[in-house]
Amino acid sequence: MDDNEIPTQQTASAYKEIFYNGVPSYEYRFPKTPAYRQSGQHHIHIISNYPSTLGGCENGKQEITGIFHVLPSPDAGFSYTPTGCYNIIRLKDISIKNGTNVIGRIWNFGDPDSGADANISRLPEPVHLFKLPGTYIVKLTVFNSSGCQSTVSHQIKVSAPVKPAFSTTQPGCAEEPVIFTDKSTDQGFDIAARKWFFGDGDSLLTKMSIPISHVYTKGGSYKVRLILINSQGCEAPPVSSDIMIRNKVKALFIVPSVCTAAPNARFINLSIGKDYTSHNLSYEWDFGDPQAGSDNPNKSVDSYGVHNYYHEGTYTVTLVALTDDCRDTLRQKISVSNSSPIADFMMVNTSPACAGQPVSFRDLSKIPGVEAKVSRLTWYFDALGDRKNTLTIDNPQQDSTYQTIYPAFYGKPGLRNYTVRLLAYSGTACVDSISKEITITALPEVFFGAIPPVCISAVPVQIVQVGEANGQAGLGKLTGDGITEDGFFDPSAAGLGTHPITYRFVNTAGCEAIQTQQVSVVKPPEIKTTGDLYVQQGQSIQLRAIYSGENLQYHWSPSVGLDHTDIPYPIATPSETTDYTVSIFGAGCTDSKSVKVIVRKLPEMANAFTPNGDGRNDYWKIGHMEDYPGNTVSIFNRYGILIFHSAGYGVPWDGKYNSSPVPAGTYYYVIRLSPEQKSLSGYVTVLR
Repeated sequence: MDDNEIPTQQTASAYKEIFYNGVPSYEYRFPKTPAYRQSGQHHIHIISNYPSTLGGCENGKQEITGIFHVLPSPDAGFSYTPTGCYNIIRLKDISIKNGTNVIGRIWNFGDPDSGADANISRLPEPVHLFKLPGTYIVKLTVFNSSGCQSTVSHQIKVSAPVKPAFSTTQPGCAEEPVIFTDKSTDQGFDIAARKWFFGDGDSLLTKMSIPISHVYTKGGSYKVRLILINSQGCEAPPVSSDIMIRNKVKALFIVPSVCTAAPNARFINLSIGKDYTSHNLSYEWDFGDPQAGSDNPNKSVDSYGVHNYYHEGTYTVTLVALTDDCRDTLRQKISVSNSSPIADFMMVNTSPACAGQPVSFRDLSKIPGVEAKVSRLTWYFDALGDRKNTLTIDNPQQDSTYQTIYPAFYGKPGLRNYTVRLLAYSGTACVDSISKEITITALPEVFFGAIPPVCISAVPVQIVQVGEANGQAGLGKLTGDGITEDGFFDPSAAGLGTHPITYRFVNTAGCEAIQTQQVSVVKPPEIKTTGDLYVQQGQSIQLRAIYSGENLQYHWSPSVGLDHTDIPYPIATPSETTDYTVSIFGAGCTDSKSVKVIVRKLPEMANAFTPNGDGRNDYWKIGHMEDYPGNTVSIFNRYGILIFHSAGYGVPWDGKYNSSPVPAGTYYYVIRLSPEQKSLSGYVTVLR
């Protein structure tokens, strides 16, 4: 064994005889299984003493040494939650692999009552349901691919079960309290808190076991849940129950306005039941009239309450709306006047008001002496003209404001008068009226013409195509990007792009008109030329340039030799070299560039010359060759041999070939003016 181990002695050991090729050998088994805390390489040393001979002599001994390897094994470990919670435990394998390949595990939950299959698991995170409370020894064994294994165990305490339950009072109507009482049976769960979920979005956490109250705002079916929580924070399985809440009955009625001259009061019943209609509702009216009699009863069970009030005063009217299990009560006061209403109103707008715009009137009608309200208002906004321009309001609110719009009109003098009449009622028979004349002012009429594009580098421009069309007195003002205090438009301040410019005109009565136009600020126009142009004398050429800008106007000068001066690309036929200038105008800006047209005259040459050295006519001169840079002149004899060649013809031919005079005679010439032009050819005679 290893050096630090205590040797193990084995005497009279059992053995097994084995023959190899007729030679016997003996196999002995080590009497115990060694276990090593450290993996890796270990040593073994065996000393075998041979038995003595028959004569008692020792036969000697044999020593055997060897090396063997101990493979690493995993360290088993696991966690479990929740600790101490009733019956359901979640476990998790957290074994340390120690560099080995863990290929499996076996859980033993120590819970035979759960059944043989349920008591064993091979999952890494099993969940076990313990049937009974108590303390259980849970074991986890993990093993790797080498056959090594490790086992760990823990004691887990499982609490006693709990049976959650609750009761409710008889469910009733919405907006009425429902009482919930916890009826749970605690068998050691140690209930510490209760979490209620009422099914309508509300919940409540309470530590007390007393009954709780909850109010539902509307009818319907609700699922109520109760969750119990013990002192260790563990939750028991929830219990739930469905309850039905009926919609609340809502008593509602409108109080009419009456006077003793028209005592009949008809109360409009707007009550609703649990289905949001008046279906299956019954009613109990009390009109609060102590002077009522059998022919005018104080109580009624009709849907619409009707009662006659013959005496001035304030009465309390009660309506009870009810079904078999829900009811609601509403009390309102009715004031009965002994006087007729007094109609009155005022114009809210400052007169004169503007045509085509809302005109507001405030109702000032009242019934003197009591708190009674006017029952109806009827407005005639154009009592002497358009009788269709009316408005009737039942049960109006006091001091309310009402509007109408009179037709729009324009021009001068610009004033129209209308008669407004108001009728105020109390009941159906008591009525009063009042009429007042108001003045309506014509609207201003604005014109705003289109604004042409403006160059960004242009000076500020005045916008003059705007104003009031009918000469009304008032004040007009321009606003928008680039508008200066004095009403000019500054394109550089506005910037490139399209900008809305608004003109607002307000006449002396305060009536206004507004119009908006768009103005475009553009880049300044620009000309780019392509260089000088060349034309043969007597021929024409189209002038060319590159333009940028909008709505451009063109002007070419001088006009000599041009077919047009106001188009972008005129045709030029100059008799001599000319500098043409083109100017463009657009959006208040201009640009100018020049285009030079070079007129090339045809070459002029003699058909003979006398190179005899007398100083006269000694050279064959060709006129205007300077107009053709890059020209070439070639001269051939009658045999086609090139005897003279010049590029540019700066030095004319002197009648020589290789510095020797050529014989008198006729010679053939070829003149190339430019690559794009046709060559000139002919004959020249040398005279001697």
